[in-house]
Amino acid sequence: MKMKILTSIIIGITAVFCASEEIKPEPAAKVLYVTHEPGTYHDYTGQRKVFEKIAKAQAWETTILSETYDGLLERFSNDENFAKGYDVVIYNICVANTENTKAAYNVMKQTKEHGVNALLVHGALHSFWPTFRPKIKGVDAGTLIAQGQGKGVVAPAILKKWNEENPGEDFPVWGDFCGCASIKHAKKAPISVKKLIKHEAVEGVPDNYKTGLSELYLSYYKMKNVSEILEGKIGKKTVAPVLWEVPYKDAKIMVFSLGHFTAEWKTPEFQSVFVKSINYLAKKKTISK
Repeated sequence: MKMKILTSIIIGITAVFCASEEIKPEPAAKVLYVTHEPGTYHDYTGQRKVFEKIAKAQAWETTILSETYDGLLERFSNDENFAKGYDVVIYNICVANTENTKAAYNVMKQTKEHGVNALLVHGALHSFWPTFRPKIKGVDAGTLIAQGQGKGVVAPAILKKWNEENPGEDFPVWGDFCGCASIKHAKKAPISVKKLIKHEAVEGVPDNYKTGLSELYLSYYKMKNVSEILEGKIGKKTVAPVLWEVPYKDAKIMVFSLGHFTAEWKTPEFQSVFVKSINYLAKKKTISK
């Protein structure tokens, strides 16, 4: 009887040690943060510094890809795999009027072909306008050609050049990639933000909160598969989504359209949504402070 008890104890201790050996810490989220500095209409240097503090607190495995405006477009154009292997790529950029369609295509490729989930912040939504915007300087609106699944249109010359240089490839419609396309914003003002649905990215965020001075991007068109999560409102009539999710091939895209001013990046509400969106896309747990 004593031998049986001793054997049981030994087996139990061995099981505990084996279980301990099998428990491994969760690997850190592998995050790529893309920006261009110093920024013209946005303080991208200041926002990058805020991000670095957030990333350290969350223990993400982080890479910063920061170039000049032209340098970043060149990188996008020439590197088809710049985000390959990451869990999440964050675009905090604003390249609104560039006609560099190859750059747009390669950005979209990171999610479409490499399966890298993406978070687009503020100005990233107002990027690559010539791939979908119905107003192009010096181009007759009546000559614009519909592209994509939304209301995107493109100048004949841009489309012709794309087809000549990239035969057989789909034209990169940035508005469709974003899910909710935008071509303008309201006047800078505090924005009332409310939850529309339950979502991991907004757990713990007040159902209604108000930003400081901010910039509300208005929707030009919306894709059918968009899930709106947060809505922003100025006054009684100016309303637009400020956080949403859209599936893209086998991956996901989230867009958080707030964050024009660096001061907003430092607020607890912005940081909570930002951090939880990234951890949701990376399928990691948020580290509480």
